[in-house]
Amino acid sequence: FDAVALAKARHKVGDWNTTEVVVKNGKIKAAVNGTPVASGEIELMEGPFGFQSEGDEIHYKNIKIKTLD
Repeated sequence: FDAVALAKARHKVGDWNTTEVVVKNGKIKAAVNGTPVASGEIELMEGPFGFQSEGDEIHYKNIKIKTLD
């Protein structure tokens, strides 16, 4: 996780941010507004997932989930 990159990538309060998370072949990558902010490896390949906020109110819109080939 790159906290400095996240701080630079975020838009000002009140503006929408875009978050993209890609999980493929056990590797996970996360980007905010096109800026990579986290990556790693996982063993879990299926199951439920969720969205969370770190203590502040948050709103979501235009959520898209896509299966990768």
